[in-house]
Amino acid sequence: PHGDETSQTYARDMLPPAPRSRHVVVIGAGMVAHRFVESLRSQDTDHVWAITVIGDEPWRPYDRVQLTSTFSGVDPAALELGRPLMWSHPNITLRTSETVTSIHPGTRTLVTSLGATEHYDELVIATGSFAAKPPIAGVDAPGVHVYRTVHDVVALKAEVAKLSQRLGRTVRGAVVGGGLLGLEAAGGMVALGAECTVVQSSGHLMSAQLDAGGGESLRLLIEHLGVDVRTGSRASAVVLDA
Repeated sequence: PHGDETSQTYARDMLPPAPRSRHVVVIGAGMVAHRFVESLRSQDTDHVWAITVIGDEPWRPYDRVQLTSTFSGVDPAALELGRPLMWSHPNITLRTSETVTSIHPGTRTLVTSLGATEHYDELVIATGSFAAKPPIAGVDAPGVHVYRTVHDVVALKAEVAKLSQRLGRTVRGAVVGGGLLGLEAAGGMVALGAECTVVQSSGHLMSAQLDAGGGESLRLLIEHLGVDVRTGSRASAVVLDA
């Protein structure tokens, strides 16, 4: 339908598969899981492998790199990976909104949050990272969000809209962390009409990727977009207004 190489490959794969003889379960339904499934299917020309992917999010695997585009109204469905044919392949089962609660290597089984028991021949754990929160007071207070998933974006958009209506003024926000994700979150908040300050503990932005000169150039660009940047500052607590 899209005329790309991936779609054509999966169109050919829709031919009746040979009897299944091996089962691989993938825990996690993110970008790595998608890439693994794509690679295995491209090599499994005899249709030996049945693949089950179990993910805790309600969406199919999506491109997290483009997550910030959902701030400006892009439908999360447009970020889906493997569409349109991968997840309808007869040898692939994708289970969303489900987590794995225990793994039993001795019997090669696992149990999910829905009480289902799944047998496997091979197991791949592709759960990825998680959004770590700084160990400071108030970090779990209402109005504090993380930025990693579509759900996080939806929650942040709802928070800004709710506060804007309640306060009757421009919402002010802060982002702790001046790395790539932090800057994306800050840009998203500006796109929502909020003011934003980025607090970065090191001396320049994206210190893991850039030297001081590159960080300073990036700072000028970010400030030109309307984001206040405070480097060499470490958040010590989140204090709610009375």
